[in-house]
Amino acid sequence: MTIEPAPADQPQDLQSPHDQSPHDQSPHDQLPHDQPPPGEQPAAPAVDATGLALARLRQGIILGFILVAGLGIASLVLVLMTRQDVTALAQQLAVVRAAIPSGQPAPAAQPAAPSAEPAKSGLRPPVALKARIPSGADDFGALLIGDPSAARVVEVFVDFQCPFCQRWDRQVGARIIDQALTPGSGLLVKVNPLAFLGETSATLSVPGASARAANAAACIRHADGADVLARYITAIYEVADPSEPPGQFPPDQLVSIAAKAGAGKATESCIRANTFIPYVAEVTRESIGRGVAGTPTVLLDGTLIEDPFTNVDLASLVGT
Repeated sequence: MTIEPAPADQPQDLQSPHDQSPHDQSPHDQLPHDQPPPGEQPAAPAVDATGLALARLRQGIILGFILVAGLGIASLVLVLMTRQDVTALAQQLAVVRAAIPSGQPAPAAQPAAPSAEPAKSGLRPPVALKARIPSGADDFGALLIGDPSAARVVEVFVDFQCPFCQRWDRQVGARIIDQALTPGSGLLVKVNPLAFLGETSATLSVPGASARAANAAACIRHADGADVLARYITAIYEVADPSEPPGQFPPDQLVSIAAKAGAGKATESCIRANTFIPYVAEVTRESIGRGVAGTPTVLLDGTLIEDPFTNVDLASLVGT
């Protein structure tokens, strides 16, 4: 905005040349009134202080509106962040913090919480768990299906809410487990049940859907064996909602699924008591510590499979 200077004062009494006498018409009088006499400097135009103040006020108001508009846009961006995004971020941070020993600085390569997609990085060696391990699991917490002394070993890391795990089980995993249960197959499947999707704490102190489903799997393997666990895994993926609603897999539903798979009363009590929730929490934490960054993560004979959906070596285990 340009501020115009106030015009110079105009003479109040103007006379035409006809009203002036020859004596009055001196060279000085003949100069235009807005011109200074020769040898004199022009006077600086008068400044209207009130107009200048109003102009500055207008500028301040405009700048204020611009600032308010910027803050409004920033607030709108924050509002557009969905509750699920914020919750997922908090869950990932909680799981990672729990994986770091108390009072120790975070290592430079500390892994993030898993994402619901296939992993792309290698894994570090497993460590023995401190929590109570269900019967039918190895010292590192993997639930065993098949021959423990088999020459071929498929190890999987899954979250029963993970839609990628659901798809992998339908396309590949279920057939591999069926093959492992075939006598003389020479194949062992190790299932690591993780719980990170929808969970609110690394300790699973208030178990969410993923933790409840993983606990049920541990209960079944502990009390009913590998065959019932295999049927449960197929059944849980059949009813799983890929949108991962936090209310799915309530205890009554899990008890019903387990019973239809062949589980007994001991398993029902175990499911309702959340007996193996500490085990599930530790399996999740230690798996992250090993470098599991997504689910499903699949290893064949200790080697990470980059694409478990299309890998020919996995397919060869079931003759396809």
